[in-house]
Formats: sequence, C-alpha cells, structure tokens
Amino acid sequence: MGYVQQEPALILGTIRENMLFGNANANEDDIWTALKRANAGFVNEIEGKIDAYIGSSAVMNLSGG
Repeated sequence: MGYVQQEPALILGTIRENMLFGNANANEDDIWTALKRANAGFVNEIEGKIDAYIGSSAVMNLSGG
C-alpha cells in the first residue's frame, strides 16, 4: 500500500530552497537534473525559474495533481 498526499509538501520559499531541503549540497545542475527526472520541466517556463517563490496560495501554489 502506498500513500500520496493530495497537497504537495512545500516549504514557503523558492523552488531552489525546496530542492536544497532534500540535498543541501546540490548545485544548480543537480537541481535541474532532479526537476527533469520529476517531470517538472515546466519550472523552466515560469518567471524566476528555480528562484520563483512557492508554497503558499498567497504567493504561488503548485498543484500536486
């Protein structure tokens, strides 16, 4: 049995900060590689890219669905 939350667990901050939470030593290439593997290439299309603020509906909320 597996459990997948409906809402993503995001820390208020940037995409970069959220990615570094999983690997504090990741460089920018590591972050982009992980985003591509997660099928999150859309990050390249949003303003600010990996430095865009996320995590709160008042700022920008990424859908988990």
